[in-house]
Amino acid sequence: TLGGMLVSLVPKKISPLIWLLPLIVLTLISAAVQTLAPFEMRLQHVAMGMTPFLPYYNASTFTAIANFLEIIITYIPVGFMLQYAISSKRSAFIFIIIIVGVIAYSLEYAQGWIAGRYPDITDVIGAIIGASVAGSLCLRWSRVFLVENNQVNAESKETLVT
Repeated sequence: TLGGMLVSLVPKKISPLIWLLPLIVLTLISAAVQTLAPFEMRLQHVAMGMTPFLPYYNASTFTAIANFLEIIITYIPVGFMLQYAISSKRSAFIFIIIIVGVIAYSLEYAQGWIAGRYPDITDVIGAIIGASVAGSLCLRWSRVFLVENNQVNAESKETLVT
């Protein structure tokens, strides 16, 4: 829904690629605040956990699901706008994985320097899932929108002729 609202705000004369950079920067800032708080540095870096969901075994099920959904939701706008901005379906999917993967991995790596935070591959996976799902929803939404838009244009042309 948020992605759809963002796309509707993009003026038709301006390329969506221009809106993509500020969106990526804002997502990066938002995710950094979310994942790097309390911003207290530690002296040694903690290595990233490469077993998905391992840190969640100590947490309650609700906390684990809420945290994972939070990560997914954070990256939905980037996935939606990347798909919208890039016309090729395959290229957009590759860009979604690369850009979101680099952002999420960088933030997880940075967590290794923050006291009380433990980097985990689960958040990177969640970010890629959220952006990829949003990209596929954008594809569906654009097909529906284009079909409806073409039908409206065809109907308006018929009324002009008659």
